[in-house]
This record gives sequence, C-alpha cells and structure tokens, in this order.
Amino acid sequence: MRSGKHESKKLVSIFLTASMCYPTVLNSTTTFADGITFDETEYAQPLTSQPPLTFATKSGGTDGIVTVVVDKNAELCNLTIPSKVDDKPIVGVKQSAFKGCNNLRGMLNLNSVTAIGNSAFEACLSLEKIVIGAPIVGIGNAAFCSCHRLKEIEGLAKVTAVGADAFTQCHQLAGLTFGSGLTTIGASAFSHCYGLMSVDLSIVTSGCAIGSSAFEGCDGLQKVEFEKSDTEIIIDPIAFKDCWKLTEVVRNGRSGVTADKFGPQTIVV
Repeated sequence: MRSGKHESKKLVSIFLTASMCYPTVLNSTTTFADGITFDETEYAQPLTSQPPLTFATKSGGTDGIVTVVVDKNAELCNLTIPSKVDDKPIVGVKQSAFKGCNNLRGMLNLNSVTAIGNSAFEACLSLEKIVIGAPIVGIGNAAFCSCHRLKEIEGLAKVTAVGADAFTQCHQLAGLTFGSGLTTIGASAFSHCYGLMSVDLSIVTSGCAIGSSAFEGCDGLQKVEFEKSDTEIIIDPIAFKDCWKLTEVVRNGRSGVTADKFGPQTIVV
C-alpha cells in the first residue's frame, strides 16, 4: 500500500470496466506522470445497479475501490460518467474498459475522472465528442486510438500528459488547444489525424516534450503556435514528419523551436 496523499487517492478510487467487445486485461496496474498507480485487479460482489451500469466492489477487499460493468447491448448515447457511487468519487477509467464499443455514441462526459487507462476507449467508432471536467493527470497509451468520428475534445487544456498513440487516427479532429500544465505529448499521440489543421501550445508554461512522430502524417496541419516565454521545449526531430501543409510556426521568442524540426517548407516566426 502507498502512504500519504497517493494512498488516500487510491483508497477512494473507482474504476470503469466493460464486458463488451474485447476482454478486459486484469491483474495489472497503470502508472501516470505524478506517480499515482491505479490498481486494476479483478472485481466481483455486486454493489449497486444503475442500468446500463452495474457497480461492483473489489473481490474480497475492503479498500473501497469500485468498478463498473457495462451492458454490451445497451445504447450508450451521450454517456456521462457519474462523479460518485456510494459517496466514493469516480476518478479513473480502467485499461481497455470500453475498447471497441461501437454503441458508445455521441458525447462522452468524463466528469470527475482524473486518469484514463491504456486503450480505455480505443476504437469507439461512434464517439464524436469528449468533455473533460476535472484536471486529468494522464491519458493512457492508445486511450482514444482509432475513434474515427471524434471531432472535439472539450477541456483538453486540463490535461497534463498525453500517452503514446492516444489519439492516433482520429481523422475528424480539427484543432487542439493545450493548457499551461502540459508536460508530455507521447510518441504518435496525434499521428495520422488527417483533419487536424492547427495546434495551439501558446499558453504552455511548464516546458513540454513532444515525442517521436507525435503529429506525423497530419497532412492537413497548417499552423503550430508555441508559448510566449523563453522556456525550452523538446521536440523530437520527426515529431511533425510528413505534415506537408505545415507552413507556419509561431514561436513568439521561444527558444528551441527551429525550422529543422518541421521541414523545409516551414517558416518559423
């Protein structure tokens, strides 16, 4: 068990899992940027039911961790994840929880969720909008990979770290605006988002690392804007590979942002 504030967060954690199109990986953990580890071991023992969601306590445990099982035949249109169940806050979405669930349609309101496991919503082909309520410490690897109809991420500015392949092949995303606390955009995080036209990092103040192929193949991307301070940003040499329409990078005095990071057609101003 962890001690201090990390332990207290773990003891009231609630995870979401789904018995849907793909089996959920059990007996594993997800660790996010601030060192908080979410336990993802198996759950049982029904607690309460709010169709189509059924909540259950951890098998044989008394630590208050709760998960939710989703009826795979239910129509999950404009789903809002509840902020609490039995007075315990829902703070995490479990690894592969909704993976491949095409009946998750329209808008997803994450409400009080502060961490999203690997592949949690991967290949949810009918998902169109994500609403982020609470600050999110980490979006896991491939969390929203191949959500082809995803058009909007409301509240993206509240996200600290975006994992590898998190939004790759989300073809209908048009613009991204990140917040001051962003620290990491993982490898291939937004690769092959063909509809993406602009990336705004202008208020990022913490310094940030942009990983290999993070925006590779975003062939509609035209403009990238960085923050107005002198804090160095780390950009992988192929982070913007094959962004053929990228012609403008607005630097505003930012060090570490040079034309060689973006290709010969790009003007850095």
